[in-house]
Amino acid sequence: MAIWDPFLSKCADIASDLVLSHLGYVFHCSINIQKLKNEKENLENERTRINIMVESEKRNAKIILPDVENWQTSVEKMKEEIDEFLRDEQRKNMRCFKYRCPNIRWRYRLGKKSKSMTESVTSLKDEGTRLMGLPVAHSPPPPEIHSAHEHWNSRDHIFKGIMEALKDPHFKLIGVHGAGGVGKTTMVNEAGNKAKGEMLFDVVAMATVSQKMDKKKVQEDLASYLGLELEGNEIARTNLLKHRLNNEKKNLIILDDVWEPLNLEDIGIPVLDGKNGCKVVVTSRRQDVFRKIRQNSVNQVDPRVVKEFRIDILTEEEARTVFMKTAEISDNSEMFPEADVLCRECRGLPVAILAVAGALRGKERYSWKDAVERLKNSELDGIVDIDQTRFSDLTLISTLRLSYDYLNREDTQTGKDAQSCFLLCSLFPEDAKISIDDLVRYSFGMKLLNGNLDTLRNRVLTLVKRLQKDYLLLDGGDENVVSMHDVIRDVAISIAKKDRGYLVEHNLEKWPEKINNESYLAISLRSQNFHGLPNELEGKQFHTIVLKCNQSRHTTVPNNFFKGIENSLEVLDLSEMPMESPPQSIAMLVKLRMLSLNGLTRDIALLGRLKSLEILILHGITELAPEITHLTRLRLLDLSKCHELGVFPPNVISKLQNLEELYISDKFEQWDVEATNQERRNAKVDELNSLTHLTALQVYIPETSLTLLNDSWSSKLKRFRIWIGTNWKTRAYVKYSSRRILGLSNIITLEAKFKVLINKAEDLYLNKLEDLRNVCHDRDGKVFPELKYLRIENCNFVEHTFGTPKMFQPTPRQGSFGNLSSLSVDDCKGKYMFPLSVARCLVKLQKLSITDCAEIEEIVINEGQEDDGALNFPKLEYMELFKLPNLRSFRSSMRETSIKNADNSNLAQPLFSETVEFPSLRTLRLRELKDLREVCHDRDGMVFLELNDLTIWECNNVEHIFGRPKMFQPTPQQQGSFGKLSSLHVWECNKVKYMFPLSVARCIVKLQELSITDCAEIEEIVINEGQEDDGALIFPKLEEMTLSNLPNLGSFRSSMRETSIKNADNSNPAQPLFSETVEFPSLRELELRELKDLREVCHDRDGMVFPELKDLTIRECNNVEHIFGKPKMFQSTPRQQGSFGKLSSLRVENCKVKYLFPLSVARCLVKLQGLSITDCVEIEEIVINEGQEGDGALIFPELEEMGLSKLPNLRSFYSSVKETPIKDADNSNSAQPLFSEIVVFPSLRELRLYKLEDLREMCHDKDGMVFPKLKDLSIQECNNVEHIFGRPKMLQPTPRQGSFGNLSSLSVTRCKVKYLFPLSVARCLVKLQELIIENCAEIEEIVINEGQEDDGALIFPELEEMELSKLPNLKSFYSSVKETLIKDADNSNSAQPLFSETVVFPSLSELQLDEIPNIKAVWNINTPPTNSFNNLTSLEVVLCDGLSYVAPSEVLENLSKLQSLKVYGCHSIEEEVFRSRRSNNEEGIVPTNVVLPHLSSVTLINLLRLKSFCYGIKLPSSVIWTIKNCSSFLRTEVRATTDS
Repeated sequence: MAIWDPFLSKCADIASDLVLSHLGYVFHCSINIQKLKNEKENLENERTRINIMVESEKRNAKIILPDVENWQTSVEKMKEEIDEFLRDEQRKNMRCFKYRCPNIRWRYRLGKKSKSMTESVTSLKDEGTRLMGLPVAHSPPPPEIHSAHEHWNSRDHIFKGIMEALKDPHFKLIGVHGAGGVGKTTMVNEAGNKAKGEMLFDVVAMATVSQKMDKKKVQEDLASYLGLELEGNEIARTNLLKHRLNNEKKNLIILDDVWEPLNLEDIGIPVLDGKNGCKVVVTSRRQDVFRKIRQNSVNQVDPRVVKEFRIDILTEEEARTVFMKTAEISDNSEMFPEADVLCRECRGLPVAILAVAGALRGKERYSWKDAVERLKNSELDGIVDIDQTRFSDLTLISTLRLSYDYLNREDTQTGKDAQSCFLLCSLFPEDAKISIDDLVRYSFGMKLLNGNLDTLRNRVLTLVKRLQKDYLLLDGGDENVVSMHDVIRDVAISIAKKDRGYLVEHNLEKWPEKINNESYLAISLRSQNFHGLPNELEGKQFHTIVLKCNQSRHTTVPNNFFKGIENSLEVLDLSEMPMESPPQSIAMLVKLRMLSLNGLTRDIALLGRLKSLEILILHGITELAPEITHLTRLRLLDLSKCHELGVFPPNVISKLQNLEELYISDKFEQWDVEATNQERRNAKVDELNSLTHLTALQVYIPETSLTLLNDSWSSKLKRFRIWIGTNWKTRAYVKYSSRRILGLSNIITLEAKFKVLINKAEDLYLNKLEDLRNVCHDRDGKVFPELKYLRIENCNFVEHTFGTPKMFQPTPRQGSFGNLSSLSVDDCKGKYMFPLSVARCLVKLQKLSITDCAEIEEIVINEGQEDDGALNFPKLEYMELFKLPNLRSFRSSMRETSIKNADNSNLAQPLFSETVEFPSLRTLRLRELKDLREVCHDRDGMVFLELNDLTIWECNNVEHIFGRPKMFQPTPQQQGSFGKLSSLHVWECNKVKYMFPLSVARCIVKLQELSITDCAEIEEIVINEGQEDDGALIFPKLEEMTLSNLPNLGSFRSSMRETSIKNADNSNPAQPLFSETVEFPSLRELELRELKDLREVCHDRDGMVFPELKDLTIRECNNVEHIFGKPKMFQSTPRQQGSFGKLSSLRVENCKVKYLFPLSVARCLVKLQGLSITDCVEIEEIVINEGQEGDGALIFPELEEMGLSKLPNLRSFYSSVKETPIKDADNSNSAQPLFSEIVVFPSLRELRLYKLEDLREMCHDKDGMVFPKLKDLSIQECNNVEHIFGRPKMLQPTPRQGSFGNLSSLSVTRCKVKYLFPLSVARCLVKLQELIIENCAEIEEIVINEGQEDDGALIFPELEEMELSKLPNLKSFYSSVKETLIKDADNSNSAQPLFSETVVFPSLSELQLDEIPNIKAVWNINTPPTNSFNNLTSLEVVLCDGLSYVAPSEVLENLSKLQSLKVYGCHSIEEEVFRSRRSNNEEGIVPTNVVLPHLSSVTLINLLRLKSFCYGIKLPSSVIWTIKNCSSFLRTEVRATTDS
């Protein structure tokens, strides 16, 4: 039994704990419930804080992050559960009916459940606290840059040059200039799109500057691409934009149509190095503007980092070709004389060629003759108010007028309407995005077109297409927006003024005087701030007024402003001129048809008097006036930009019976539901039922209001943007160009009345729908006939989103989804996405995104019928498959499924095979597909014909990406799949052992960017397939390559011969990563990081591997011994200049190398500009000689920046053959300098040395030629260095020249030096501006004399800042020979001051002395400095214990500009800070004038024996004193010393 005792005892303990735990639920029931209530309150407080943040972000059109919305949903659900639970709490007090005993069972349940719920609430609260510290939203996707670039031969080299400049990190600023209409915008837009497509930049942002720059608009345009919200004043916006663009990402900024010089920094655009910062492209008509921009920005950008391009007019041949093509003149026929004349008159400008040829397209020969005749007879006088600076040739203006005239050559109503629409566009600002909505509204208000609004919209769309076809309008990027070229706009403005009486002025400083003297019918004026608005417009006949102001604050318009035009004005647009209340005279506008106002906070009721009003647009109001009900003729009410709307009075909508279009901000949610008319503050949704003419609607409808709607309200809708339900997060994803947008969220049962809208929708968003089966299942193929965009989220209640497969039914469905172009599915249930019959209907699908569907195994499931050829997605361009852990195949054919089922080995099936084709796919992204083994198996090379960008991330079980190697099959795959691949990124695919089979690698001829990261098992990038080598493998266009954290990578590609040698060699010699078996003729950037198995980087006999390499980074390759190959010992012929000849930047970090370059390689590095070597503990030399005799000095002609850090064994940069034997034979092992005359850096500007522990001497430079341009030198923690600027030349009177003559900044920290400069070097430092010396324990003097006779004072003419800190042995800055002899002869060993008259600092403004205990005085008491320290503004003396005073009072006259003085912890200062004669001799002269007139602050701290500042002097009364722990200091001294 004793054996069982421990076991039984343990069981008893467990049972006891268990019983007590359960009893605790009963006894502590009330305590547990109270804790639950407390935690619930804490959770609700957390929810309130997060809700405030979320609402704020929603108001700014941000997209709330999914985890935040999920947290909000969980909190709401938890709150409901707790409320339900607490309602039952009273039952815990129930007693047994007969015996009145406590109901223990209920107390147990309540106690247990309350404790469990408390833990869940606490967890939710903690998660909320975590979310509070993180962003809760992100910005919507940036807009696209629109381009319609057409390539012409004469410009191909310009476009290519622009692209090369964008890729080259050397260039920071790119200018494109040429005449107006020559095609600058089109070309840079195309370059931006191409750069974005090739992922040269993280962000490409564009803004149009125009003739008069609106800085705020430019900033906001750029911010829209950056996903940035600009807030605050001008400075705050600029700083915010600058910070965002200076975020260590690659950003491209395009500033188009710049007319005047601007300062990029003033906008917030930092011009950095083009790699980690901004690269800027500027277009302008004037080359001098661009050059001034360059000079204005960043302290005048170095011209060497600027690239300019001029775009000329088209060649005569190109102009003729474009003209004939546009005019539809056959290529086989000759251009008849009239066409030739008109083509020449277009002066080679594409914008004119397109407009004129488009106008005469398809016309008879007599029309062409007539056009020539009209051109000959035209007079420039007929073209009024043209700014001649905007045109290279005024004849061009008449030529462009022809295009306008020919819109109505046949004198038809359509022609007249087209002309009206064209001139209407001139009222909008230059480079504006003109919306179709605005054109419709203006056309209706100005009576340019007739009909209802829907009819007008169709008419405007027809006219716009006509004008676009004739090249008088441009595509604005989507179907709801157009734009007008500024050259065409100038002509339109001129015609509109002459023919229609329009006045368009958009860069006004004040109200134009010409309005008073000339007769106009319509005016469109824009100003920064309107000054001098007239009190009234008496005597005018305006029918249209458009006033826009660029400022955000409210504008005041005189109350009688509209007096005099009551019977003429029909259109008034003040939408960009915020005002608190409208002028009283607005109520007199009895004929006003269209009104647009912004920001009204009062007197909205006035608008109720405008009985003729048919279109009302209000921006930024918070409350709608009930008087709007009087506007019974109203056809359109637009409140879409009233995002803070809180009050929408009842019965307003229902009384506006003629409404055709109603737009209410989808942020308005305060619809009333159950209140009576007396109680209601807001309208009810059911008022929509009364709008029988409604054709367009924007509204948000809560789920609680759905039952109030009948079937009639939506029947006539042709355009809508309707959100129904709750918890929306995807509103910002909508395609705003869509005409019909519908969102359904959190709706349990979908009523039939909404299916009408679903069938009409172009853009459909479904979220958390339990009834999804009734939305997407389509038996007859009649649902979604017009659907273009579909997004489904969180619909995990239904297994078959798009219906069940029709097993063994061979006939595919037709109809449904036939127009679908974009599909996004997130967090949905089911093992497949589409049945095959549905998938075959997706012929227009362009984008497919499937995310977070945990159960999905296949995207397309076959339906049992025999395979009917490959499944083709003919237009699919973008596909992403994320977080699909069970996905194995995109589509398995019946044959593959049968083989798989019969094969017990369960052979891995590829994701893509020949059963499915994507002939247009350009971008493919795969992430977290955990069950994926093989990506692509493509025998015929037909799967991915157009694939450009492939990204594979965290597919940890994938073994083969581009198929398996065809062992011993000599014929490579045909160039099909991947032949156009330009970008490949692979991350965290830990089972891949190689990337490409050789046959695939030979096909990837367009690859430009390759990045492979965190693939633990990869051994080779390219694996050979057993065939004989067929020459080197070439990647002709690869420009960027990153190989990171690949611990087993040994070689990029091993040839068969190398593999055989390696296998036969038991010694297993290191194989280089790159050798002659692979070539990269275009590679510019190479980064190697954490390649632990790498021994040698490059073995390149012929210098052909990297001929274009510019940027090389090698980090944490701990075992690499040779980077640029092994030295060719005793081979006198250097390598040919091939590989690395264009290398401009090199970074090496944490590698095992003992040297960096063999001499033969180093001599080829003629373009190297930046060199950084860090943490290479074994490196002894940077350049190693190869045994040959020296051939002159080694020169790095363009090296500008060098950093050598944490290299404990580095002794020399380069030792020549001659120096090496001397060193080896010298038993004394005398220190060798790091730099000497055998290596020269004629362009070096910045040198940083850090922790070079074996360094004894930095530089030995007899001729002063090593560093002629060095500006910035930093030496830190080189603990053993004794000589930095060489040893003193004792008794040699000739000073050095050359090296260090341009040095402007010097910082020396923790070095062993006893002095810093020999005198001969110090005399050369004429440009030194900053000197910092810290923690140099042995330094005694800063400058040491060299034994020669004094040659006048030592002057540092430009030194402005000096800091001497923690120098315990420093006694003097510089002692001349004379001072040294006096000192040596003086047995009294009197104290020497830090500074004397032998050294002069005429420009010094800041001086800091910190912990220098050996100095007795800063200045000499007998001989105060002359012409020195005159510009000193700040003096700080800290912890200098040897000081008995700072300086004699005589020095004060020299310190007349001193503003700040701080003396801290100098315990030996006894009497005064500045010692007066009185303190020495008990008598002195007390000056009557004030000294130190600019002194503003004095700080005296821990000066225990100090009594006075300086006896007998007076300071300005404005001095602020800070005195702490100065117990002997007389407080009366402050008053006595101050001139009060």
